[in-house]
Amino acid sequence: WTSADQLDPEELLSMFRYLPTVQIAGVENRGVDELLQVLDDPFLIPPISSLGIIHGDPHFGNIMFSDGVWLLDNGGFVEGGDIAYDIAKVLLSLDGCDPLMHKALKPFQFRRRDGLVEVADIEWSQHGPRATLRAEYRRRILKEAVLPPLVEFIEADENLFPRSEMIEALHLLALAPTMTYLGWVGAAQLLQGISLLNSAVARDASQVWR
Repeated sequence: WTSADQLDPEELLSMFRYLPTVQIAGVENRGVDELLQVLDDPFLIPPISSLGIIHGDPHFGNIMFSDGVWLLDNGGFVEGGDIAYDIAKVLLSLDGCDPLMHKALKPFQFRRRDGLVEVADIEWSQHGPRATLRAEYRRRILKEAVLPPLVEFIEADENLFPRSEMIEALHLLALAPTMTYLGWVGAAQLLQGISLLNSAVARDASQVWR
């Protein structure tokens, strides 16, 4: 196994960007080019179904906890916005698109074997797989009403999280090339986007949103 921090960031990102397939945490995933072709089918994308007042950019740098929760730098809340977009932005921070979270990620391990590139799971330095934190965030929104104004939408909208995850995955693919100044983190973002999109496409292909 090779640690991601041992390679040139641009080389690492380019390698994973153009792979036709990549195995991540034991699951084989289609590469970026094939995923983008699949997404030409509009029925694979969960439709907008919950509209409300949204912040538009609620990443961790714009959230302050002090006698409550304060959302900063919103430039004016957007009325009639896609609630899934705000949730996707929080998920992006949880998956490492935030200066504090960058430091919590561990360099991922990968290897080439029998013509296939295998990647171990992307993990936090102290908290294990990132999926644990994502699952906790989802649980709290659904079960504990961390965001009370969204509760009525979340309970009634089965499309909300699938759409949020799709939006987050596309953000990760788009942002990855801008993250190479942080070393291997750019490639980690790309791999997380690939993994999320593969899961979303597999789920939504059976759902077919119409």
